[in-house]
Amino acid sequence: WIDQVVVRAAAARYPNDTFVFLGPVRTNVSGLRSMGNVVFPGRVGYREVPSYVRFANLCMIPFLDNDVTRSCDPLKALQYIAMRKPVLSTRYGGARDYDGLVCVANTGGEFVDAIETVIARHANVDERIRNKILEDWSWKTVAAKALEHV
Repeated sequence: WIDQVVVRAAAARYPNDTFVFLGPVRTNVSGLRSMGNVVFPGRVGYREVPSYVRFANLCMIPFLDNDVTRSCDPLKALQYIAMRKPVLSTRYGGARDYDGLVCVANTGGEFVDAIETVIARHANVDERIRNKILEDWSWKTVAAKALEHV
């Protein structure tokens, strides 16, 4: 799922920063691990994820664009938004900008170039927009919308 070319470029541009990717590793990432600043702790419990995310300066979703990612809509972006983190994503099927709360890069180069900008502009996020997005995507709201169609 992870675009290793994009991650390698980001890690090379920011050698003093650590890039942490949680979850099971099902592909060869030895090239990324050898960089020294890319870490794969493996699977962590769902309840442990916030303890990792709270230390992040930026939450990234560097997905490949392929058949799998074109049909997915992960909750990661909403979880990162709820934790009040800046979010940067590559373009894939389920990628949304959530009214500007997620920067969606069209290319790997745009992704790497956007890192500093996304972190810097995060201080100016309108909390009313964030709160509306979180309300619109809350389980209560989503369930109510689904029940309208039953």
